[in-house]
Amino acid sequence: MLHRRGQPRFFEEKQPELNLKWNFASQSDWREIERLFIAAYMNSYCLCNIKDLGISNKVEQIARNKLNQARDQSGHYDIKMLDKDILSLLRPYFSHQGALQEITQYLDLKKPVDSAAFDQVILKLLMLQIYFSHAFTEETKKIAERSATSLDKIHYLIAYFHEHPVAFYVSQMNFKTGHVYMRWVTIAPGFQREHLGDLMLKEVERHFPEATGIDLYTLFVNRAALKYYHQHNFMEVAHLNFAEPKQQTENARYVRAWLNGKKFCLPADDGTDTPDAFVGCMKLSPGRY
Repeated sequence: MLHRRGQPRFFEEKQPELNLKWNFASQSDWREIERLFIAAYMNSYCLCNIKDLGISNKVEQIARNKLNQARDQSGHYDIKMLDKDILSLLRPYFSHQGALQEITQYLDLKKPVDSAAFDQVILKLLMLQIYFSHAFTEETKKIAERSATSLDKIHYLIAYFHEHPVAFYVSQMNFKTGHVYMRWVTIAPGFQREHLGDLMLKEVERHFPEATGIDLYTLFVNRAALKYYHQHNFMEVAHLNFAEPKQQTENARYVRAWLNGKKFCLPADDGTDTPDAFVGCMKLSPGRY
């Protein structure tokens, strides 16, 4: 596949420098992976309306409190404190080549700080940083806790380019559907739209040969992700269902709802409090049905 200018995508030519590894990372790798994880989602959602992201009011309050701590007694920002405690925390997530100028001009203090626009942008970035930092911490805990199990083991795939992590996919078998469930799909901002996602997806399919498809869900506002999944033969499923069937008599109704595409049956431990903000995507493996 070619870019608009007719040039091949980067990882169609640079695969020898790319190394894919399953279920192993050093301590220093984890620090890099955490940064790329948070950066990827912050870059994806920084221009969205924060109300469309399903982030809780608790996270918003934590972010507001942190922002208020950078104000002086008159209510204006203390520039040194603002720069040291907040902006310096956020800048590394937008340090890649081609960073969003609309965002970086606020982080670089090129916009007036005592303005509603500044407050709105920085508050949103803080909320995203807090939310995805917590999400990463919780996910790595689950990976560690279930590393020795077989049935519900969480697998993770890391793509290294010149020994640096550039992508991080987390998956497990979803025994409700017989599919692979993609818990997190993360590519470093500077490496997106370069064929890396295709390579990662193929490797996930290879790693789970018994799976009959792939399940995942993403935010409605993530139009770029939805476009990618549509191009790769995923179908949308509107209703997310994280419940477990409690009795054997429920199983038939449960399976019928899933097969009819009316419900998206996903692992209970990866649920969301705001399901209406998300859409399910499902892909069936060729020749399995």
